[in-house]
Amino acid sequence: MAMSAWSTMGSTNAGLRLLPKQKVQAKHTQCHLRANILCLGVARGELPSIWCEINGMRDSLSWERNARATTYINELLQAPQTEVGSLAVIKMKITLQQDEQRTTSTLVVPSGTRGSWGALLNDTKEEVAGQAYVVIGTPGVGKSRSLNYLIREIISKHRNKGSLPPAIVFEHRKDGFVWLFVPRERENPQSEYEAYIVGQDLFAATRAAVLFDKRNYYIVDSGKAEEAKTPLLVPAKTIYSCSPDYRHFSEFRRTSKASAAGIESESKSRRNYPTTRQRNQNHPTTSF
Repeated sequence: MAMSAWSTMGSTNAGLRLLPKQKVQAKHTQCHLRANILCLGVARGELPSIWCEINGMRDSLSWERNARATTYINELLQAPQTEVGSLAVIKMKITLQQDEQRTTSTLVVPSGTRGSWGALLNDTKEEVAGQAYVVIGTPGVGKSRSLNYLIREIISKHRNKGSLPPAIVFEHRKDGFVWLFVPRERENPQSEYEAYIVGQDLFAATRAAVLFDKRNYYIVDSGKAEEAKTPLLVPAKTIYSCSPDYRHFSEFRRTSKASAAGIESESKSRRNYPTTRQRNQNHPTTSF
């Protein structure tokens, strides 16, 4: 049965799954080395104390300040957006994801995709903990790149409202990294942002203190379906982007009661995506 609107879930403080401590420690040296070799701009720097303990949760991750990602997030927030037909075009000088380095730094977002993210953000409520969303789309449809646009829209929404700027954790499994974007001035809605990074193998959502604040966001860009790991449940708002392969999202949707929606490329939707009837039969989705 298809849902007609985004739905929310209650608090998820109970039943959190923790990764085995010894497994995390065993991979520390290897992943730490990987993060420093593959990601330019890494500079040692501790996470500011304001983000280290939230609602009784102490952060236990080895975040490192990342100059390149810091430059990227602030350019993303400041770059002008132009309209070319139905496309939004944001010209960037810096790249974040490895796919951008192989293609182009310019961010191009179809109107349908912008409408999808807009509907999702309209459904989020600052006072509600544990809201969860699954966004599905065929490989190559532009989900990963459009997540950068979503990050921009999340922060812009708070700036326009004059509310406290949120922290955003962006787990990019294909690249093997997790980025943390936090405002430099916690009380300033127009604050610039600082970026931190940790290897994906060392990351667990339940060890990140910022994800225990319901106003913050946890964005997960999944890897291969056969290697999919269900995002851990946290009070922050979780957005899980994945392919239509049911192995990607069935467990997460069951445990989090997340709303699901399809995201389509305007130029590829007819060719690459199942019909509405097929989507509803295989996995109910929200219609924006």
